[in-house]
Amino acid sequence: MTKAKQDPDRDDAARPATAVRRRRHPLLRAVTLTVSFLVIFTCATLVLAAGYVMQERPLVAPGWLRDRVAARLDQSLTGFSVEFDEIAVTLADGWRPRLQLRDIEVQRDGSAARLALTTLEGTLALAPLLEGKFRPDTIYLAGVQARLRRDADGNFDFAFGHDADLRRPRGADLGVLAAELGALLDLPDLRHLVRVEATAMTLAYEDALSGRGWTVDGGRIQLDRAGEDIRLRGDFALLGGRAWATTLAVSYDGRIGSPEGRFALSFDDMAAADLATQSAALAWLGVLDAPASGALRIGVDAAGRLSPLSVSLQIGQGALRPGGRGRSIPFDTASAYLSYDPDAQALRVDEMRVVSPSLTARAEGEVRLKDMRRGRPMQMVGQLRMTEVTARPGEMLSAPLTFQDVSADLRLRLDPLRLDIGRLVLD
Repeated sequence: MTKAKQDPDRDDAARPATAVRRRRHPLLRAVTLTVSFLVIFTCATLVLAAGYVMQERPLVAPGWLRDRVAARLDQSLTGFSVEFDEIAVTLADGWRPRLQLRDIEVQRDGSAARLALTTLEGTLALAPLLEGKFRPDTIYLAGVQARLRRDADGNFDFAFGHDADLRRPRGADLGVLAAELGALLDLPDLRHLVRVEATAMTLAYEDALSGRGWTVDGGRIQLDRAGEDIRLRGDFALLGGRAWATTLAVSYDGRIGSPEGRFALSFDDMAAADLATQSAALAWLGVLDAPASGALRIGVDAAGRLSPLSVSLQIGQGALRPGGRGRSIPFDTASAYLSYDPDAQALRVDEMRVVSPSLTARAEGEVRLKDMRRGRPMQMVGQLRMTEVTARPGEMLSAPLTFQDVSADLRLRLDPLRLDIGRLVLD
């Protein structure tokens, strides 16, 4: 076996070239790394600068993005048409894209009712966005106008927009409205939605049951979703001709896919006569001329049945005005804690206190609502037990009368106001 003979000269000639290549390799690698670093740094700087600019002010989206968003809205909102002037893009916290639609109009096919918004904004969920899907996780609304109507049977209907046709209510109670909200949030395009915020909201409330109407302005509503749990909070200012300002706060807690939930309405300085029109349990407030603060709370079970209504009231200085030729009776303050069972039409008085120049007393008991007309009782019949009673009959007696325990069977007629006492026990 023989081996090829190596040429010493060739071997010597090749050796320097290899050495040169070995000496140049680290230099080339350093140059390559430097250039790469500069390119990456430049790109990162441009991206950061673009992100900073987009965080500072929105960038108007190109036509292709506007068309794609419009097409996606048309596809998702079957039966509705959506128009908007322009769309802008900013970066929210966490570098999430935030779309802003301006001067939006939403109209149901075949209907004159339309929803007009000055601004609609939403941040997009990143995971679906990487798949080319626009799925909002947060929506911001501004300038919403809506109408709420209660029909003569006490059912509610709700609609957004100008000229909303509410002359034919669907007969929805609180449980149905809650179920519709849950069904809306369960749509595929809204399953990533965790928050909705609405500001500068105006709500017109039409009450056919009492023949009254109110407008609340400057409203703010926030809806939060955690898994299947829903939580809604809102506050409004009530526009009216009273000498005091009235504020309202609403809340709802429930679950998607179930009518079960809890509703609450709290109010500050609302006219007692206005409150009297909203529940049979509060009809007796119609004879009071005074501001009232407090809360109403009610629940809906899994079968859609209403739980008893819980009422707390703090009534400011005012007067009892019986109407007609009756003399007004002033009082300083009053408070009440009540529970109303609409099925039994029974009102339980857990505690009621009255402080006035002529009478101070604490009462408890139960009354039944009788002769209901258009959701309003004409009579209230029951028994009350009063303690800590101090009567000041004015010039009739030189000293006030004090009783530790007073029981009475009574009937209160509301229109016209008349109080009949069947039994009275003084102790």
